[in-house]
This record gives sequence, C-alpha cells and structure tokens, in this order.
Amino acid sequence: MRRALTILLLLTIAGAAGWTLYRWKAPGTQRSDPWRSVPARSAVILEIPDALSTWDAFTHTSQLWGAFEQVPGIASASDLLAKVVAQLETDRAFEQSVAGVPLLVALMRDGGEHLGCLLVFAPDHMSSEGVATIAGILGADVSALNNGQVVEVRPDTALPALSVRIVNGVWTIASSAGVLEEADLQRAQPSITADSVLARAMNTLGAGAEAHLLVHTERAFGTLGTWWTPDVMKDLSTPNGWVALDVRSRPDALIMSGLLVPMQDDPALATLAEQGVGPLGVTRVLPAEVSWLYAEHVADPMRYLSTSGVPEEEQTHANALFGWVRGTVATARTSDPEGARGGVWALFGTDDPESARQALDGLCTSPCDTLSYRSHRMSELPLTHAYERLLGPSFAAFERPWWTVLGTTVVMAQDVNALRISIDVYNDGNTLAEDERTLSWLARISAEAGRMHWCDVARCTALIQQGMRADAASAFAHHTDLWSQLGGVSVQLSPGQHGMHHVTIGAQFAPLEDRGTRLLWAAEIGPLSGRKPDILRNHTNNTREVLVQDAAHRIHLVSSTGKVLWSRAMDGPILGDVHQVDRFRNGKLQVMFNTAGQLHQIDRNGKDVDGFPVTLRSQATAPMAVFDYDAQRDYRIILPTADGRIMNFGIDGMVVKGWEAAPLAVPAVNAVRHVRIKNKDFLLVVGGSGKVLLLDRRGVEREKAGLVLPDTTVIADITPGNDILSTRVIWSDSTAALFSGALNGTIDRLASPGSGVVLPGDRNADGSLDVLRITADSLIMTRAGRPVFSRSFGAALLPRADRYAMNGGAMIGVVVPDRAQVLLVDGMGHALKNMPLEGVSPFSIADLNLDGTLELITTRANGSLVAYQLP
Repeated sequence: MRRALTILLLLTIAGAAGWTLYRWKAPGTQRSDPWRSVPARSAVILEIPDALSTWDAFTHTSQLWGAFEQVPGIASASDLLAKVVAQLETDRAFEQSVAGVPLLVALMRDGGEHLGCLLVFAPDHMSSEGVATIAGILGADVSALNNGQVVEVRPDTALPALSVRIVNGVWTIASSAGVLEEADLQRAQPSITADSVLARAMNTLGAGAEAHLLVHTERAFGTLGTWWTPDVMKDLSTPNGWVALDVRSRPDALIMSGLLVPMQDDPALATLAEQGVGPLGVTRVLPAEVSWLYAEHVADPMRYLSTSGVPEEEQTHANALFGWVRGTVATARTSDPEGARGGVWALFGTDDPESARQALDGLCTSPCDTLSYRSHRMSELPLTHAYERLLGPSFAAFERPWWTVLGTTVVMAQDVNALRISIDVYNDGNTLAEDERTLSWLARISAEAGRMHWCDVARCTALIQQGMRADAASAFAHHTDLWSQLGGVSVQLSPGQHGMHHVTIGAQFAPLEDRGTRLLWAAEIGPLSGRKPDILRNHTNNTREVLVQDAAHRIHLVSSTGKVLWSRAMDGPILGDVHQVDRFRNGKLQVMFNTAGQLHQIDRNGKDVDGFPVTLRSQATAPMAVFDYDAQRDYRIILPTADGRIMNFGIDGMVVKGWEAAPLAVPAVNAVRHVRIKNKDFLLVVGGSGKVLLLDRRGVEREKAGLVLPDTTVIADITPGNDILSTRVIWSDSTAALFSGALNGTIDRLASPGSGVVLPGDRNADGSLDVLRITADSLIMTRAGRPVFSRSFGAALLPRADRYAMNGGAMIGVVVPDRAQVLLVDGMGHALKNMPLEGVSPFSIADLNLDGTLELITTRANGSLVAYQLP
C-alpha cells in the first residue's frame, strides 16, 4: 500500500497554516501580473486576494494561527503585517492603493537542504508615501527600492535576512538572494500558469472559497528531504501532478478540499479509482491511545494487488492472506508502541469473518500456535514478513503477527499484548471511536473515502520525529508547546472523474491539556480586577474582542482567538460600561469609558484619539452615559461629578455649549438615563439625595417627577411607560426589599425585606417581574410572591446574578468564587450542560469568532482570561 501521497499532502498543512492570510474576494485592478514573477519550479503556491485588508480577519478568528504564533519567526511576521494593517486605519491613500490587491506566496527548494519562500505583491498605483510606509516597516532603503535595486533587510532578529525588490510596481520579497534572482529571471520566461496541467487544476477551483492553494506533488515531495533522512525517503514515492485546493478557515480548524490532476498514469491512483470509496471504520477495535492511522477502502482484493504492481512471486499466498478482504485495510499505532497501552496494529475488514479465519488457519502446515484470551482465539501467522512483501513497507512491523477476529475485522499485532488490548477495548469500551478528542474531528470530515491518513499531532510527535534529520528533529522538538496545541491532521483521497481525484485535508486546533473540556483559549494576563469582561466589535472583520482591566488598572484588549493585542496603563478603575462610538463617521469604531478622574477615547490600536484623555476638574461620581439621540453619530457624553454638576461633552471631548443643567445639591451616584417617549427625549437624573430630575437635551427640566428615592439608591432598571410619568424605576433598599416606582410617585413593593441581595429578574407576559435573591450559597427565584425554585451551590455566591438571552430562553449566570466556579442556570434552576466551568469573575457571553457557537468569557484565579464554548 502506498501512503506516500497522503504523507506528501500533509506538507501543505504547514504551508497553509503558516501563510493563509486570506478571505477570498474578487481581485482588483493590477498594474502588473504578479504570476509572472512566480518561479516555474515552485512546489507550493498560495494566492491571497486582498491580503492586507483581510489579514486582521484571519488572525482574529483562527486558533491555529494563534498556536503557530508561538514560533518567534511567525510571530514577528505577524507583527510586521499588523503594523501595515494598522497604517490602513489612519492613511486613506495607502488603504486605497492596497485594497483588493492579491499576495502570492511560493515555496520551493532553495539549494541543498533549505526551503525558499517568495512573496509577490502588486499594489495599484501606490504613491511614494505608500512605498515609504512599507519600506519603513521592513527597514529598507526607500531610495534604493524606488530605483529597482535589490535591498537586503532584516526587520526582526527572529526573521532571516530578506531580499526585496520592486520591478514595474511589483514587490518581490524573498528568503534569499537566490530566490529573488530566480523571480527576476522568470519574468523573461513564460508564466508558470502556461503549464497545461496547472491550468487544468486551477480551472477546478471554486469561486466561493476563502483562498486557493496549489501543490506540485513531485516538487513538494522533494522538499520532504529537507526534514527526513534518505532511509525514510527511499520507501516513499508520489504521483506527479498538481493539487488545487479551496481553503476554508474555521476558528478551530483549517479545511482544504479540491482535486489532484496527475501528469501521467500511476498505479497508486489507478488502484484508488478501481476500489472506490467506503466507510473507513476500524476505530471500534483500537484503543483510545492510538494516535496514527492509515486506512484504505478495498472492494476487490485480488485486483487491488494486480493493479498495485505486486510481483507474481510475492502472490503465492495472496488469496489466503488477502482474498477475503472486503472493506477497510489499515495500520495504526500509538505514540509509544512499547508502552503499557502501546502497540502497532494491522486491520482487515471482511464481510465473511469465518472464511477469513479458515483462510488464515490454512496457512499452517501443522496446528497454528494459539492462545486464548477472554474467549477469543489468538493465532500466530506462520509466514515471515508476508504482508510487507504483499502490501509494502507500511507493514514492515509485522514479522510474524498474532491475529484474531473481532466482529467483521481481522486484527493483527506483532506483540500479543497489543492484541489483548484490542480485545479488551472491543469488549469493555474506551476505544478510539469513543475518544471525544478524536471523535470530534472524525465527525467533521467525510465519513467515506478511498484512503485516509490521520494523526493526532499532540500525541504522535515521537512518531513524526522518527527518521528526521538531526537538525530538523532538534527544531521540531524545540516547539513542543506548539505541537501540544494541535489535534487531528487528516488527508482523504477519493476517486473523481476525468482522471482527477478528490483530496480533502484538515488540521484541528485542540490543545492536549484541555482534552475533555470546552476551553477555546486562555490568555495569561495576571491578577485581574474582577470586573465583568467587556465585549467589543472589531469594525474591520466584525469579530468580537474582549477588554479587561487588571488589578493594577492596566487595560488589555484580547482578540477572539485569545491573543493580547495591546495593553496600556490607566489612571484608575473603569466606572460602568465601556462604549463604542464612530467619532469620524467612517465605520471605524473607538472605545469610550471613564475613570473617576478622566474621560478616555481610544482607537482599535490602543492609542488615544485626538482630544483625549479629558481630565475632569471634579472627579466623576458615576459612570458616563453616551447618547446618540437621532442615530446620526452626533454623540453626547454626560456624567455627574463630585461638585454636583452634570457635565455634557461632545465626541471631541469639548464641553457642549448651551448646556444649562443646574448643579445637584448632592452628587449623583447613578449614570444618567435616556428615555424617549412619543418622540420626546428625557434625561433621567437621580441626585444623591434621591430627587429625580427629568431634563431635556439642553439640561433644562422638562417635566416634574413625583418620585423621590432613598438616599444614595442604586438603580437596578428603568422600564419606559406610555408616558414619562408612568415610566418606572426599579431599585432595592438597605433591607434587601425590591421596589418599583413610577415617576408620578406611585411605589409598589416587588419583594419584602430579607437577607442577602435582591435583584429584578425577567419580565413575564403579564408585565410582572421575577425576583431573584442571593442568600449566602443559595439562589432563589419567586414569581408574583410564589417560589419558582431555590438552589443551593454549597458555597457562598458572588452577590450578583446576570441574565442572558440564549437558546431561545433566558439563563441566569452565577459565580461561586470560593470554588472557582461559574454556572448558567435556566428558569427552573437547572444548570446548563457541562456546568460548572472554572472561573472566579462575572462573565460575558458572545459569539467571538462568528462560528455560530456562543462563548462564555470569564477569568480564573491564576489571572488568566478564558473563553469556553457553550453547548
């Protein structure tokens, strides 16, 4: 059996994961054809349309990319591109020059044992300022670049020296001078796209994909020699042709699918076409510790041998060894075959287990050596290396294997203990088919294929390293933390039409240390303030980001993949909500909030916007409110201060002229609220004495309120009425009673005094409110004075409960800090599946990476910010 093609295609994973900076869009107008600079001997080519404007989207959604950023060189390259993307925020001309421009990345062998890389980028009418921008980021001599000279740069010590040149508006950036010279020479030759096989392959690509990857199988196979020794390579071969793949990124995976277009007939591909596809199901006879699996579908065993080119002299016992096979043929192994639960297995599916048993027994000239284990007979095959001679090097480990029949599968192992392990899991469970980590990946890829190669990278690093060159093995071992973040990597092949073959490749992000949990990511920040994480929208890609503040008042913006994008010091704790505004009315959002001493407005790169911070003459006594009265982005920022004033600022940080609000006798401790009723705007202000004011946009009292609240009352909620005076304010007092008061002065008691903390719950169809009470370790809900549920959590709860609309209903979030637990419970007090989760702070819920799955974001006691996927 030939697994060389699948091993070869695994190479594309590294290329795609390292260079997929994409989101497939229609290419823009270009000054020159970048394809003319791509060397004809390129092994891998990735096309990245509109690369710079979509880079941010990729890095904000791909967990795989976040894992690869542990490699210093990749992190440095990411930082360089991030600097270019940041320039788009403030330089409109630069943004226009690179909009819609594709980037081509080509990989090839660069003399001896090295891989070369070439980036080709052809911006449209880039100004001299734009050239200077990129040159400055690269650390290149802009004058030399403009003169067409080759410039050597090293923008970061973690990166190799790069060779850069601009020719006719086309940027070429190469990993060596030799690769750049090859690109220069290529421009005088026919384009690589003139290759008829490549052109045929490119014509199969889908217009709806996010990116396209092209792999020349023979050349890419040759690059494997830079990592593995000749002893490993000599047993491998590959069909010659081009693979064209549509690339799709998911938050926790990279999926590539397409077609292999061969250049000539090949026995391995002919066998694939003849045998067809089927379910490759052998995982139920393998232990969960298996981390490497190669499987093929065999429908006609004797034709399989004939087409594969097995010599006739090796087929003496072919019918007895292989003639009964129908279904999956596979080899599997654990990372440590010599371990207590380790082993190497060969598996043969059959539709006639008894015929298989009789055929194998018939090979013994005298009674076979047999053992019995748990009522299963185990026999030793009497022939030496029979399957290696018949099926190739993949079966070299089976010198004289022991075998047994489990259901419809003949299981073989060189070590009889490995065979006993298969019998145990077949009877007792704990099979590979039941392993949640493996199951979650295999469920995402096609259930049927002609061939499949799968490995769990985090668990099979020792197998991958076998036969590596010393320098490659050392480099591989240096990145153990990276490999531990990866889960399944798989390649599937199936026959197609017109001589082409379907290829599907996938790679999964699945950290080994979080096996069995729903942890999406963890960002190590340090002791955090205990504030509920704020969820912000990234205006460039619409993903959600998380803003947190630590115990030293520093704020940190964390991407949807858990990467800390920036951090900066603050003058104190954030008060109240964090707001997003579009100050310049161009779709680019800024963050606004206040501390006691300052108003802040910060752009998406963590920089202060012009006019901010604003230092307050008198400290704020409540959070600021941000109002956009007419949805025209004409914002007003209103907040109370310790001198009794109600301050009103414009979005530029200047005090609004014409604001006439009179000072309060006692400073307010609640944020100002905005209520619009019958097209009239009311600003609801509650002074520290409890007096309620209803102001208009100029700060003048618009209507007299009859409601007076207790001193320093903290408002829980506002419910608009049919008119302003029927609008209700909800609050609790020092006796833990809950009240609802209309602005006309009518007051209703919703909950009698009691212990703990009382909070308003959800509103019911009849207009009544549920009431939540937290008392020590218990959460109690009542409705119309009658109990709905009472649930004890065994340890004191944080004295707050947040409500979330999800799964078509309402959920209540609670925190048990002494046990470092966070939970969601429904309206009957039942915990959501897989709860509790580890956490110590109030939490937020959002679909961070836009994959359709909600995440719960909280903090751990060790200072890490974590995101869990909710069921």
